[in-house]
Amino acid sequence: MENILDKTERVLKLRNYSPKTRKAYLLYIKEHVSFSKEKGIKDKQKAIEEFLLDKHERKQSPQTVNLALNAVKFLYAEVLKDPQKIDLKFAKRGKKLPVVLSRAEIERIY
Repeated sequence: MENILDKTERVLKLRNYSPKTRKAYLLYIKEHVSFSKEKGIKDKQKAIEEFLLDKHERKQSPQTVNLALNAVKFLYAEVLKDPQKIDLKFAKRGKKLPVVLSRAEIERIY
């Protein structure tokens, strides 16, 4: 696994990804590889689906699931050069309403 992570980090640096993105991608790739080995899943598509479902079941946010999916897609497409397309769509993001102050709250500010 160290070889995959080292190779991924090199590619991320060459593509000028930010340090935070590199750290996040490496974390999720490491989690994915460990998860797949632990569960004994050989099929790539099934391994990715199960990994993302596990994140969803752990109540992780859609943004986290999407970041994990991006990291895994990057691993297979850019690092391992796997020609097989990963046919998964991104998680739907929740919509949050903005916090709006009442007229009384605005008047208290002034």
